[in-house]
Amino acid sequence: KSTTFRWLFRTRVSPAADSVLCRRQGLRDGAVLERHGDTFREVDGIECETSGATLAHVGYVPVAPVLRAFAAPVRLSDGVRACGDDPRLYVLPPDAVESAAVELSRRGWLTSGGTATDR
Repeated sequence: KSTTFRWLFRTRVSPAADSVLCRRQGLRDGAVLERHGDTFREVDGIECETSGATLAHVGYVPVAPVLRAFAAPVRLSDGVRACGDDPRLYVLPPDAVESAAVELSRRGWLTSGGTATDR
């Protein structure tokens, strides 16, 4: 893909750092199946109750703790900072966690709205 296409794609879907995001209603924490080579294994993940879609990771970032950081309406930058409190996320680069949150927003699993709570 060209650099121009990637730049256009990112600018179109990326919420601003001060955007207020919140976990969408109808998402359930639980074990989901994830492919590992020729087999599947259960890992912590999220299931959408309406569509049945499941998700455990965005890239190498685990989804469940990212969504927990956005349980209440919070600014994107503050939510990413709060993700550092989770042992599964504090070792990851903040840019990777932010990219995962942006992808969850693009998929509709994080929604905008509400008034940000202070963290």
